[in-house]
Amino acid sequence: MNFRTSILITMGIIAVSALPESCTSASLRREKITGVVVNMKKFKFDSKIVTIQKGQQITWINKDRVLHNVVFPKIKIKSKFLRKDQKFTLIFEQIGKYEYFCAPHKSMGMTGTVVVTDGKQNKRRNSRINRI
Repeated sequence: MNFRTSILITMGIIAVSALPESCTSASLRREKITGVVVNMKKFKFDSKIVTIQKGQQITWINKDRVLHNVVFPKIKIKSKFLRKDQKFTLIFEQIGKYEYFCAPHKSMGMTGTVVVTDGKQNKRRNSRINRI
């Protein structure tokens, strides 16, 4: 391993470790998208409210020709500006409600919310539905 490779690996480790505990970025890994996908198209997030379970991943994909980003102000996470078909992925480890927006298009209503549950509520709700 040469010096440049060593520095790049170290920078990647520092970048991931600097994220808040509530989220970790999976964008450093090259892998098939699993979990929930939110498309950014026509100056909107295609799902205004996304409910996921703790530990589940969400990937935002820009489908527009204009630049978009994803900003979570309360947990201080912000994606880079994404070009068409570029992706940004987060894994949520803490239960809660996380509001986000696209910085250049927030005034146009490009906002959304991620609700992270423990999964137990969904199981209870589904079991009631199955009994009916």
